Amino acid sequence: MNTDGSNVVALGGGADAQQPAFSPDGKRIVYVAGVNGVLDVFVMNANGTGLTQLTKGYAAQHPTWSPDGAGIAFSGGASPELYVMTANGETITRLTNDTYRDESPTWAADGTLIFASDREGRPGLYRLSLALGGGRNVKILPISGTGANDKMPAAGRTKIAFAQVTGR
Repeated sequence: MNTDGSNVVALGGGADAQQPAFSPDGKRIVYVAGVNGVLDVFVMNANGTGLTQLTKGYAAQHPTWSPDGAGIAFSGGASPELYVMTANGETITRLTNDTYRDESPTWAADGTLIFASDREGRPGLYRLSLALGGGRNVKILPISGTGANDKMPAAGRTKIAFAQVTGR
């Protein structure tokens, strides 16, 4: 919808459509919606056309576009793990596979992923560095002392606002 409230376009694809995010060029929207009781990732054009379901059965949450619009990261599963896929959903790669709750990925300007996890026994933010191509190199680095979970990148993706968890 426009900022004045006009031109409302509903998200399609299933029940409980939520967590929409515009592509960097503003032409597409990625979001999750319920299909047969499971949330999956959908993408559509900003005008409501071209609806496409990208995942099936992933219990997906928090889809986010890569800075160049070529990829989408999301978390999925009962004990969430991180995934990245091509913007058309043809190739999906699991990035984490552990007992931690790795969720809510956000792309930084340099192409790394910032995500929430309980790796140190409490909520915190971590950075996952990707090198996809000839070989996959996944390196997880803590962002020390944040005790944070919810986050949002700034417009230039060089700063992140987060909610800090205290009293735990």
